[in-house]
Amino acid sequence: MMDRRELLHRASMLLGGVVSASVTAGVLAGCTTTSPGLSTAEDTGKPLSGFLRPGEMAIVTAMADHIIPRTDTPGAIDAGVPAYIDRMATGYYRDIERGVLRAGLMQIATDAMELRGKAFNELSADDQILLMKQYDQAQYEQTRRNAGDAGATPH
Repeated sequence: MMDRRELLHRASMLLGGVVSASVTAGVLAGCTTTSPGLSTAEDTGKPLSGFLRPGEMAIVTAMADHIIPRTDTPGAIDAGVPAYIDRMATGYYRDIERGVLRAGLMQIATDAMELRGKAFNELSADDQILLMKQYDQAQYEQTRRNAGDAGATPH
């Protein structure tokens, strides 16, 4: 079973690999506060303004909900994770990091269209998870190759 730290590490890889240590620390701390001037619209996880376009925010929201779903405890949506990712991209990412994030989200949108002719957030939960597992597997294999190149083993 994967612990929350491993889950967040893999989630950052799914979202372009640019989720910084401060984002991870914020998520691990609960992400329950909203910065002044950067509130969300009716707790939907959608920012009032920021870097992510509506379609990109829909992808981030759907993925976050799968990664940390609401159970008997709040999930990623409840904690405002999508809005937090947008705030981090808006206020703290460098242009190159924003470019990597946007390219990753564009690839997800393209893959969803190729799979079923729909936006990622309009896919069934099973299809969303199928794509996420493919991204996770690809990132895992890349990490193994990189670790092998460095003479180390991952995990």
